[in-house]
Amino acid sequence: MTKWNKEKVILRILNLKKERNRRPTKRMDSTLYSASRKYFGTWNKAMAIAGFKVKEFQKAKLPKKLSPELSYFIGLLITDGHIQFNKIKRIAKISIYSSYEEEVKVIKKLIINLFNYNPGIYKKKKHGFNKRQNYDIYINSKSLSIFINKYFNISFGNKSLITRFPKIFFESDKINLASFLRGVIDGDGWIGKWTISLCSGSKEFLMDFIKALNRFNINIPLPKLQKTAWTIHINKNQSKKLCSYLYSENCSYYPRKRKNLEKSNIFK
Repeated sequence: MTKWNKEKVILRILNLKKERNRRPTKRMDSTLYSASRKYFGTWNKAMAIAGFKVKEFQKAKLPKKLSPELSYFIGLLITDGHIQFNKIKRIAKISIYSSYEEEVKVIKKLIINLFNYNPGIYKKKKHGFNKRQNYDIYINSKSLSIFINKYFNISFGNKSLITRFPKIFFESDKINLASFLRGVIDGDGWIGKWTISLCSGSKEFLMDFIKALNRFNINIPLPKLQKTAWTIHINKNQSKKLCSYLYSENCSYYPRKRKNLEKSNIFK
């Protein structure tokens, strides 16, 4: 077992760079990460002393009120995101994932505008049949993690089977509700030739989604279980009606999903 001191922490960081032929990250060696925090306070301080450029500490700004952009962000987070929070390990991280660079740009712009925070972007391993590059766009912030958990009822950790529709959107105006729904569809929906479909591990979330659609006088069938997930389908006429509420001149959206809608028969 290594007996750590400041000099050995720095030496290990430099050796790690030689071994991996790239910038060391705290994920590469958990014991080194713990030692760097013990002797330098943070991983970034140890990295800076080792001669690497590091980001200055950022404090995320907490939103003062609900807005269409925040509603859209929450829609993406609740479907294609994750909040890690552990007091003991001092981890507080909000992530949204994507495999498309144009979507990374949308997410980054949202985070900068909403929270005055320049997010980190981590390239994950390629996977899946198309071997696309996966990105983790993240914010390290304890206060923002707690804020989102409290006000939008998004659970820490794995939430796929227990996700519920945030109550605040049942009480919000239709503009914020539509923005949230757009985020959900961009995150977990897919555009077919005649329909917009959405799947979730949580039947309750989809039941709430259907309830929310009722505010726009849109009625669809109940969720159906398909293999390991629950699914809803919105037919052509109802999808066309929904899209009239989802998109406005200045709203954020994933260009890929919007293009797929325009190519479908929903608008024809």
